[in-house]
Amino acid sequence: MGILSWIVFGLIAGALAKWIMPGRNPSGFVMTTIIGVLGAVVGGWIGSQLGFGSVEGFDLRSMGVAIVGALVVLAIHQGIRR
Repeated sequence: MGILSWIVFGLIAGALAKWIMPGRNPSGFVMTTIIGVLGAVVGGWIGSQLGFGSVEGFDLRSMGVAIVGALVVLAIHQGIRR
């Protein structure tokens, strides 16, 4: 995927992860996008290690993997900020 696709995909995954994750998270638009893009990368790596595949395109499985990765990155981010 191109860089613009990764940013859009990351924005969606980051926004959904912020919506799913309980607690106060005052991150803005840019941080949400960064968390989402990093989450897509982390989710792709975790998914490939567990045999679920990686984030390769805009499909439901890739979005799920990216959201799980974004939740992991968001949890780490919240842990560091405390």
